[in-house]
Amino acid sequence: MLLPGFYDFCCRVRIVSGENALEKIPAMLKKMKAHTPLVVTDKGVVGAGLVDVVRDTVGKELEIVNVFDNVPVDSDYKIVDEAAKIYRQKKCDSIIAIGGGSVIDTA
Repeated sequence: MLLPGFYDFCCRVRIVSGENALEKIPAMLKKMKAHTPLVVTDKGVVGAGLVDVVRDTVGKELEIVNVFDNVPVDSDYKIVDEAAKIYRQKKCDSIIAIGGGSVIDTA
């Protein structure tokens, strides 16, 4: 397959990081009219208690009930399909990724 001479790809992704970033998430989701996020993460992040930290902080304004923590190192399309299935089943309207490279790629 040959690539065209010009290629343009636009993917609307917002990355929020830094001091007080968690406190900003509910307002950002509200602005997007999103109420049912899917948290995408891995078992290490869950084991470290970081999902609980997010839930405790964001949960004051937004209930986090849907967590997909089956992201392995170097995840592939099968994991993305699995997460997408849960996203659709739970009628999610946004994604919060908590973790590093594979988690963000999967989300």
